Amino acid sequence: MKSDRTKAYRFLFYFWLVIIFILTSYPTLPPLHDKLVSIDKVGHFAVYFILAFFYMKKEQRNNISETFKKVLLLAIFLPIIDELHQIPIPGRDFSFLDILADFCGFLIIIIIFKIKVRKSSYS
Repeated sequence: MKSDRTKAYRFLFYFWLVIIFILTSYPTLPPLHDKLVSIDKVGHFAVYFILAFFYMKKEQRNNISETFKKVLLLAIFLPIIDELHQIPIPGRDFSFLDILADFCGFLIIIIIFKIKVRKSSYS
């Protein structure tokens, strides 16, 4: 039986996915650029970092190596699907840099959870 916490993270994961789809379905948003780093890329990173966090938390009671494989597959396919769905939307386009920022959000969560698992196995 799934715990209430796991159910809450499952809800948050799917809710966040819907939010991402809705926000990326809007026509052109005003560009957000800084001299050093594009705020848009930071936003992409943060949105997918949060999504990956919810996914990892909802799967925390499952086999950890299987969870890492699944989240890696999500990290590859979700950003691509997100960028592809934006092609027909006016003012939006496909961006490999957005995919890279999204993937990095997933990757950092994977690294954080791997470190956490490694530390707990040595305790």
